Amino acid sequence: MVGNSAVIEVFVSATGTWTMLMTDVRGRSCIVAAGDGWESTLAVAVNGGQA
Repeated sequence: MVGNSAVIEVFVSATGTWTMLMTDVRGRSCIVAAGDGWESTLAVAVNGGQA
């Protein structure tokens, strides 16, 4: 979410190419970035240094 004005989505292909799309509240969409070499990573929660 971009405030209350837009949504950003990332589309990733099996080959690693990706496209970032922004859609505003009026339904207009725009490609804002694209590339290749996408790497999926596992998100790790940080415990704030506490055991």
